[in-house]
This record gives sequence, C-alpha cells and structure tokens, in this order.
Amino acid sequence: GFLADKYIGYWRAVFYGIILTIIANVFLIIPKTECLYIGLSSLICGIGLFKASNASLVGTLYSKYDIKKENGFTLFYMGMNI
Repeated sequence: GFLADKYIGYWRAVFYGIILTIIANVFLIIPKTECLYIGLSSLICGIGLFKASNASLVGTLYSKYDIKKENGFTLFYMGMNI
C-alpha cells in the first residue's frame, strides 16, 4: 500500500502484484528447495502489492465523508476473503 501511494500508483501496483503472483506459482511447481523459497517470497510480495493496492483503490472510489464508503469496504473484504 505504501509503494502504491508514494511511488508507483495503484494500477501499476496491482499489475505488478499479479505478475509477481504468476511468477511465484511458476517457481512453486519446480521441485527444488531454492525454487520453493523464491516462489514463497515472490508470492508474499505479490499478494502484498495486490491486496493492499486494491484496498487503497476502493478508498479512492468514495469521497471522504460518503456514508457508502463503509459498505464498499465491507463488500470488498468479503469478496477478497471468499
């Protein structure tokens, strides 16, 4: 979320998070210990970029004092957890 806010933007952070997650899954199917560690660390970074940036993006959809903002976040987190 911090990287998306300060440096690369929300859309790029989501895109890079998806790419890192795909790369991580490729590394996880290779049966070597080194690839396991690379895959897990890439997965952690990818999901961190993806999920935090999506939450920030949902925050930009509503104005600061909009009463629908809480409902939007509730739907977002329910969808992410499902």
